[in-house]
Amino acid sequence: MRRLAHISALLSVVIAFGALAQTPADQLKGTWIGDTPACGSAKLNVASVDASGAVRGSFECTKRNSVLSLGDKAEFNKSMAAKLRGQNLDIEGANGTGFQLVLQGKQLTGSGLNGPGVKNPVAFSKQ
Repeated sequence: MRRLAHISALLSVVIAFGALAQTPADQLKGTWIGDTPACGSAKLNVASVDASGAVRGSFECTKRNSVLSLGDKAEFNKSMAAKLRGQNLDIEGANGTGFQLVLQGKQLTGSGLNGPGVKNPVAFSKQ
């Protein structure tokens, strides 16, 4: 009987720790603040990530005073295509701009793409 109680307690601890583990999609949800050469202050708002990895939300660019939606496809001055693959977040604009980022806890780091072949280091922090 005592053995059963120990096994039950151990199982409860394992289940509790498993519930705390977050997937990359869960970690990505929220507001991210960064600074980019093209936008100056920028805000990435992630509302959801669907089963295929498509990211839904918005991207706000201060310098250009613009807000673009994030989703499946990129449309000039309207939306950017955003996809999460494991820890890698790729955001592509219709004009060759975008981001190649890696999720590391409360940091998104990588490159901002300012057209074909033009990369600048960028970082976003979760708020």
